Amino acid sequence: MSLGTHLDRIDAHIKVARTAMDAGVWFHASPTYNRGFTYMVLRMAFDEARSQVPPIIIKIRCGTPRLLRFEVEDALVRMKLERIDVAQLVFVETGGHQQLVNDFTHGGPLKGVCDDLRREGKVSQFCPQIDRNASPGFLPIANKFDGYLIYLNPLERDADDAMWDHMQKQGTPLWALRTLAGAIGEPARIEKIRTEKPDDKNLPKAERLAALAKESGCKDWTDFCLRYAASVPNLKTTIGGTGDLAHLNQFLSGANNAKPLTADVMAAIDAVRKS
Repeated sequence: MSLGTHLDRIDAHIKVARTAMDAGVWFHASPTYNRGFTYMVLRMAFDEARSQVPPIIIKIRCGTPRLLRFEVEDALVRMKLERIDVAQLVFVETGGHQQLVNDFTHGGPLKGVCDDLRREGKVSQFCPQIDRNASPGFLPIANKFDGYLIYLNPLERDADDAMWDHMQKQGTPLWALRTLAGAIGEPARIEKIRTEKPDDKNLPKAERLAALAKESGCKDWTDFCLRYAASVPNLKTTIGGTGDLAHLNQFLSGANNAKPLTADVMAAIDAVRKS
């Protein structure tokens, strides 16, 4: 989402994308990022090394069957892809989650389009992005999808307890958004919140989590968050964003060396999150 923010930095952003391609990580994008310029940067990077085009997750708005199919096929054309590996079904702009739930419950036209796109080889997996409000609706049909995307980091676990327990018991594939929780545990960020928003309800949690990061031997907040991700069962990948090469290399290094946290630290994180 950080690629294509400034057109005078296209070459630098292509280099960021190429570095990530060399590393073999998954990519995530949306047609809405930076007025479509994110797609442009990715297409330019992919054209330089077609043999290294990565597995890709794309945000797909699914309010109507026509829109769902268009966004899939538009992404394939614009980035010259053979398929989307994970279609991240989003519904916040098109009436909310209940329409998708009702459709998949009764085998409606949205499900029909998803089945057709899978059969045509254009999408491998369909995974809705859910939150706590949507969780109760998806629970009865949880197994109709290939996995779920949620905000998931030491501060946030955006699925209610019943949905989370079900996904863990079933071994449901998960894709984590907001890897670093908006960098809320960074010392500079904590100090800024103390100064500008001292009543922020997340400030005590951020302070306790930052202390936990030190107590658990993590180098910094990024290391803590990546080690947290490495500790969550069934988590396929985290989804973070940067247009800065130094930040990307920091993320890659941290991810490659992420040692899972102990069960005691994970329990402490859960306790802070629920406080």
